Amino acid sequence: MYTYQTVSESGSFSTPEGSDVEHAQNKRDLRRALERWQDDHGRVGSDEQLASLIVWKGELDDVTDVYPDFEVRPGPRGGARFESC
Repeated sequence: MYTYQTVSESGSFSTPEGSDVEHAQNKRDLRRALERWQDDHGRVGSDEQLASLIVWKGELDDVTDVYPDFEVRPGPRGGARFESC
C-alpha cells in the first residue's frame, strides 16, 4: 500500500495540503495515477513532463511533516521512473 500526492513544476497547479492524499495498492497503480496526472497537465496546456507523484510507503491520512519515500516521474518512452527522495 502506498500514499501519494500529485505535484507539478508547472505554475498551473497548486501545492497539495498534507491531508490531500490518495492511495495505491502497488507500483502499477502508481504508474496509472501518473498517467492520469499527465493527462490533466495536457488538458490545461502544461508540459506533461512536469507532472510527478510524491509517495510514502503505507496508508497515511495526512503527510504533513512526513518525509516521502520516493518520487514517480515520467520516464523515457512513456515509462515511469521511481526515484528516491
